Amino acid sequence: MKHIFYKIKNNLDLKVIGCYPQVDCLTIIQCNILSVWKTYKVKPHLKFKMKNKAKLTDVLTTTCGPINDYLISPRMKDLLMKYNLMGHQIWDVDLYQNNKILTYYWIHLSQPDWLII
Repeated sequence: MKHIFYKIKNNLDLKVIGCYPQVDCLTIIQCNILSVWKTYKVKPHLKFKMKNKAKLTDVLTTTCGPINDYLISPRMKDLLMKYNLMGHQIWDVDLYQNNKILTYYWIHLSQPDWLII
């Protein structure tokens, strides 16, 4: 059986994203304690604010959290759910833009089964 793998990465082209990072994390401590080696029973309440020059994209750049986690749009979430993903959790987040809360998600990619003790 042939396996196909895809890689998710952030686009850093300022013509596409507007500015880097596109969002400020308002809950930086909660984001930074997330670990690739853990899944969580209690979902964190993550909050982000779009920067003024940022453009909305399907994967938003942020400087918080593990490098394997992403802030994604509903469209990207629907696309990813069509594939067999590694261990993951998806949480809704508060994404503020111009006094509105937009629907976005945090996908926490984790593979605790890889950890051998």
